[in-house]
Amino acid sequence: LAQQTMMYMRDEDQRSRMLKLCKAYPVVLNFHLNAKGGHHNVRRTEANVINMIGDSPMHLETEEPQKKVHDFNDRIQAEFEAELRDIYTDGRHESDFERIAKVKYSGGNTPIEMLTLMRETI
Repeated sequence: LAQQTMMYMRDEDQRSRMLKLCKAYPVVLNFHLNAKGGHHNVRRTEANVINMIGDSPMHLETEEPQKKVHDFNDRIQAEFEAELRDIYTDGRHESDFERIAKVKYSGGNTPIEMLTLMRETI
């Protein structure tokens, strides 16, 4: 598909967008078919705790640092967006990145959304 894209699409912006979509499709499909997206060491039961207050030098030492626990779906969404960010590194086509992330977060069918974006590009 990428070879056909380079051969038949004449607009450079259209080519760039389509190649990013071609690269992102396996990532999206992997996260759609597998709840963890290939991150097998992530467990649903382990808490991912981070300090919210207490890391700042202006923090009063008399207070106990507050912690926030992220649930499983938020952690998987963060991993999904990080892998997509590896593809969308140049800052162009941010609307595609945001649209894909929004569909994934809302529980939609991301592979079909990717195919829709490809169709819109063509």
